[in-house]
Amino acid sequence: MSDRAWESRLITVVTAVLVVFGLAAVYGASSLVTPGSGATVATHLVGGKEYQAMMEADQIGHIKGSRDGFLAWYTPVLNASGREVAELFNADVAVIVRVRGLWIVPTMTAITGVQIGFDVNRISAVGTTGSTVVTPRPTDKNFAALDPDVTARYGSTAGATLDVLLWQCYFFNDETNPSTGFLAYQNQLPVIGDETIELVLRQNQGLQIKQSVAATVGLTGALVHFVVE
Repeated sequence: MSDRAWESRLITVVTAVLVVFGLAAVYGASSLVTPGSGATVATHLVGGKEYQAMMEADQIGHIKGSRDGFLAWYTPVLNASGREVAELFNADVAVIVRVRGLWIVPTMTAITGVQIGFDVNRISAVGTTGSTVVTPRPTDKNFAALDPDVTARYGSTAGATLDVLLWQCYFFNDETNPSTGFLAYQNQLPVIGDETIELVLRQNQGLQIKQSVAATVGLTGALVHFVVE
């Protein structure tokens, strides 16, 4: 038998072996798994066949949607230079607050609009004088009560010690400007891919939205979404 014939047969045999291994891998991947003694495997029936169920975790290891979430609504108030629009503060030694949404909400009151701007600050002390307390509401009423050391307020004229300016945002607040209405639906936290960047507040850390441009027309409020762990 010629060398060419042997080569042809060898290729045929190798191909057949690879096909067998491939089929075994495919059927092995779709076969049922029998858990070990005392183990429990969650499964889900699809098309008459049982598959192992899996749950997606977030970037810090929690099952998505498993952390208690809260919304803090800050009532729109007349704009003024240096006015505190919103504040969220964590004074608890054990609780970690993760801010996942931050919306600046101008009203659509008829005004002669002006250019207006807001600072998003990290603060190291809670606001005091002149503030109005806000009660954050759970996104699910079955969640445990919010730790009393996590507080929300607006309008503070003392305290709220600035730690660092995170960023600034600007807009023209005339009600005829289409982007004014859209601002209330735009999360100010950066989004990278499919992940929203969280602002983490540990003990004695807070988040503040503060008007940075001198303007006294229009009203502006805010909405903050956060989770606790």
